[in-house]
Amino acid sequence: MPFSSGDPYTDPLSPVALTTLLTALGLSSTAGLRAYLPLLILGVASDIRGPDGVALLPVQDQFHILGNPIVLGVLAILVVLEFLADKIPGVDHISDIVHTIIRPAAGALIMAGSANTLSDESKIVAAVVGALVALVTHFMKAGTRAAVTSTTAGIGNPFASFLEDILVVGVILLLVLAPIVGFIALVLLLILFFKATKAMFRGVRRIFGGGKPKPAGAFNAPNAFSDTTATYSPISDDSLAPMGTTYGASGAPPTLPTVSGGYAVNAPYPPDADTIQRPN
Repeated sequence: MPFSSGDPYTDPLSPVALTTLLTALGLSSTAGLRAYLPLLILGVASDIRGPDGVALLPVQDQFHILGNPIVLGVLAILVVLEFLADKIPGVDHISDIVHTIIRPAAGALIMAGSANTLSDESKIVAAVVGALVALVTHFMKAGTRAAVTSTTAGIGNPFASFLEDILVVGVILLLVLAPIVGFIALVLLLILFFKATKAMFRGVRRIFGGGKPKPAGAFNAPNAFSDTTATYSPISDDSLAPMGTTYGASGAPPTLPTVSGGYAVNAPYPPDADTIQRPN
């Protein structure tokens, strides 16, 4: 289905062509969450004709097999198996590992097989783009699930999976029926995944004592410099007198300022080798 200027279905800058491209990108992205459901929807929609006689989701000539009843039946079984595996703690992580290859492959197939401006120009480039967007969403999904497992000991995994199912199905339907709205919903969904993953991993770090431990015996007392006010009395002028004279007006050596909190007290400087002492 080559794109060229002339009618709304072949002009690459037409709204129809642009929305078809958005739909292909969106379905490839959702393949990173559920590998087989977007392929199933693409195969079904490629056989449904609209009022104008054009397929709801046109595919390239070499990919009409996606609408074959046998292929659709196999995809439907795989959809059910993936949905069930994603509900079992532990099995869902194994499924994510296995699908690290399958989901990008599904995204590549969707992007290259659907009729859009990118796949018409180069199916290889389209496949690479589809694989990359699917891989990104797959890693976001797997990271979120790992965080859910860590924070809930696996109890929350089925609930997270059901929520993913609802969101993915809703986004796919929007991508098919209202591509622009569906693409916006997909972007919001990915942002939600990203923020949820960050929040959960922060919670995991707090649970397991994340952060740098304090050195032993380091500042267990209240912070004298932030919680209290130091009292400072300036030393009188004769404190700078040459050797042989007294220090301060009282003749006593200068003392440290009084600070509450146990860090400094009114005591003379220690008579060590580094301190200049008055001669006898």
